[in-house]
Amino acid sequence: MFRRLVTKKLWLLLPVALMLTGCPAKVNPTPTPSETAFSLSPTAVTLEASGGSFTVTVNCPTTYKLSSKPDWVKDNTTAGSGNVHSFSVGANPEYEARKGVLVFCDDIGTCLPVMVTQKASAAGTIL
Repeated sequence: MFRRLVTKKLWLLLPVALMLTGCPAKVNPTPTPSETAFSLSPTAVTLEASGGSFTVTVNCPTTYKLSSKPDWVKDNTTAGSGNVHSFSVGANPEYEARKGVLVFCDDIGTCLPVMVTQKASAAGTIL
């Protein structure tokens, strides 16, 4: 009788032992963002009506280019400046603010914008 009771308990423990040792736990780690993801900083710039300059820093793991820009924004970037691009804007002669977009594209076709806004010239101001 005792032997039968021990055997029965062992058979009851066998499925528990298999569950604890049979399958590893599923691991689904949360992916960390890539430090080399394509990004721009800043993504928006506002300039006074009198004009000014600004820079855009590009973080890109591949090659990229400035794909388009408004005519009124001058690209002053020089060779060897790395991932920092320099731009300038002259005085806004209009009585309305002007807005434009710089577009940077990487070599796999991803494009990112930088919004550029220049305030309106004050009424009656001669520039």
